[in-house]
Amino acid sequence: MWIAKPIAALTGDEARRWSAVTAERRKRDPDTPLAQTLTWARAAEATGARAWVVFSTDEPVGGILLGYGDELDCVNGPLIDWADPDKGMRQLATFAQGASKMVAGLARMELHPRWPRERASEWSQSVPLEIDRTDLAATRILGLEAKDSEQIDGFSPRLKRTLRQSLSRVMDSGWEPLDAAAVDPFLERMADFARDAEVTIPPQAWFAPFLTDGSEIQLWRAWASLGVDGVESASAEVVIALYGSRAHYLFGYQRRADGAPGALSASAVAQFLAIRGSHAAGAETYDFNGWIEKTGPDHPYAGVNAFKEQFGGEVLAYSIPRFVIEA
Repeated sequence: MWIAKPIAALTGDEARRWSAVTAERRKRDPDTPLAQTLTWARAAEATGARAWVVFSTDEPVGGILLGYGDELDCVNGPLIDWADPDKGMRQLATFAQGASKMVAGLARMELHPRWPRERASEWSQSVPLEIDRTDLAATRILGLEAKDSEQIDGFSPRLKRTLRQSLSRVMDSGWEPLDAAAVDPFLERMADFARDAEVTIPPQAWFAPFLTDGSEIQLWRAWASLGVDGVESASAEVVIALYGSRAHYLFGYQRRADGAPGALSASAVAQFLAIRGSHAAGAETYDFNGWIEKTGPDHPYAGVNAFKEQFGGEVLAYSIPRFVIEA
């Protein structure tokens, strides 16, 4: 049975059915994207989008679409059996038909499935739609080890030295679930960093769906403050999403005082606390949320890449074709 509804109109049972679909997809692929969860869609609605879901409880397949004016956009979806041409194309046709009937006056629908780079050429040959364009993306995934010492063994020599020195200078640190009271202070501290780094952070309303009972995604935060002679020299905080067996780094900042020793890294300590805390919470892998391929030394992301690379892990590369369906 296929269901096509605005997510706000789903019954409790229907919402559980879609969550069961994504849970089943995660069993097949731990890389199932956050963007296809009800919680992520509700966060998008809290900031002005509209969200619908079209899915089959039998196979299980489907996808969440976000509406902007007379257009629909399926981000990192739909979740269908792309590896099976016969099943996948039948599912794609049913999904597109169901989606097209949900919005009166629909002018355009875009699908942006996230495919493993090594399968993209094969899978694209079975899709009876022209690819408007293909975007490339990547991220770095770290396996989580049972013991702190085993995790640290995989770090670079430089990161091991940085952590050793930084951990000896910790004035305050912690790892705990993010609650509503902590959101505004985090956003205030994040604002200056985001402006300087030219990154976008969501408004307070975006966080609310993650903090409700029944959310598939739990948000946690790790923080660290480092000092020299009792005076804070650097601080950092990160927000992590726990979803199934994977932890996802979402947001973070570091602040450094003038003259702070270069060997001290509050960011390294906060990430280490998040990595170990994620393992304790049941995660098996940690997604650093982004990796820019082929960065030269002058690339603005080169330093971020170098920081993440110190933790080890492997790079997962994606192809994201854009299929455009005009009404």
